[in-house]
Amino acid sequence: TLAAEAAAAAPDRPVLAIVDARRGEAYAALYAGDGSLAAGPAAYPVDRAGDLARGAVLIGSGAPLVAGPGSLVVHASAEPDIAIVAKLAARSAAPASPLYLRPPDAKAQSGYALPRRAQ
Repeated sequence: TLAAEAAAAAPDRPVLAIVDARRGEAYAALYAGDGSLAAGPAAYPVDRAGDLARGAVLIGSGAPLVAGPGSLVVHASAEPDIAIVAKLAARSAAPASPLYLRPPDAKAQSGYALPRRAQ
């Protein structure tokens, strides 16, 4: 999602693709003007993501969290253009796989597991 958001933004300028992750965090990736990855993708505290935003074009649902005076926000949506997602996938030799930026909230309950029945 972050790469697709960045690919839709202004060419030849640094782009911070940022998604509001709630709980005071944002999922963000900073791309250089040539499209190469400069930082992230990672889950950042909002203030740290704000540091990455300086001088970058902002795109994604987290843009309003870090936008300051004079910031250029391309759009504040969390839905990337599917045509751009398809183009990025076609360029990649690797199969698509999920990238989890934060550990799951759900934890296995130890001490409460039922014994398995013999088959």
